[in-house]
Amino acid sequence: MSCLSKINVLSCGNPRSHLPLLCSILDFLQREEGVSSSQTWIRWVSAAGGAPFLALQITFLVLDRASYALTEMYLAKWTEAIDERVDVFGVSMPSQDESGSALKWSLVYFGLFVSGLFFCGARTQWGLHGGIRASRSLYLIAQERVLFAPMAFFDTTPLGRLLNRFSYDTEVVDVTMTIKASAALISFGWFATGVIVMTIISKGVMLFLLVPQAFTIYKLQLFYRRSAVDLQRIDAVSRSPLQSLLAEGLDGANTIRAFKMQSAFLLRLRAVRFDLKIRKTS
Repeated sequence: MSCLSKINVLSCGNPRSHLPLLCSILDFLQREEGVSSSQTWIRWVSAAGGAPFLALQITFLVLDRASYALTEMYLAKWTEAIDERVDVFGVSMPSQDESGSALKWSLVYFGLFVSGLFFCGARTQWGLHGGIRASRSLYLIAQERVLFAPMAFFDTTPLGRLLNRFSYDTEVVDVTMTIKASAALISFGWFATGVIVMTIISKGVMLFLLVPQAFTIYKLQLFYRRSAVDLQRIDAVSRSPLQSLLAEGLDGANTIRAFKMQSAFLLRLRAVRFDLKIRKTS
């Protein structure tokens, strides 16, 4: 399909006068389709510290969830010790009507609470530090490749795409990916803990009911991910032409004013904005 067939009728001026500009920009705005590639997360984990980072993060997560589960089990045993002694983790604990029992129960509960708090803070801080390392490493790699790129790269790549990589995309790597990675690990930890506890309590019966539910949820999240990721990519691609024109306007402001081409430049800017708006709604 030719570039002319991709351009909708513009809202101002002569549409054909803006087609070379739009074609030169839009031809380069290729984007991926479907869900995010697993290579994206593999590269992020590698930049965050690789296997040692991931292993320690999983260790902190397991200990955090284990502390939570043990705390809940301990509280359940505490409520059972109304008028008789109970065994908690192989240790005989006094009943609630015995003298000094409240102190013994409280000390153990305080120890479990502190351990859970420590491991929760450890896995959060370790994940944030890994995100900082990944963002710094990936930014330096991108910066080095752009600085040492040949002139042909700058002749064929819109300036808006470069600005987008070092502004919006950098923000995504710095903030969004770190938050998403931490949230994904935490959610998986909650899921695994719940499945293990329910399977132990039900003696394996609950596992047969959870398998079809997990399959259904997996299919639903795939449907959401495909649409959500594509919408984010459309938003990112739409920034490039506008940023290119804005950069051209800032760099060539004196020339534009000298030749009294302010109106023509505004027409070009409005043409790109209108075309991108049509592409989003079509």
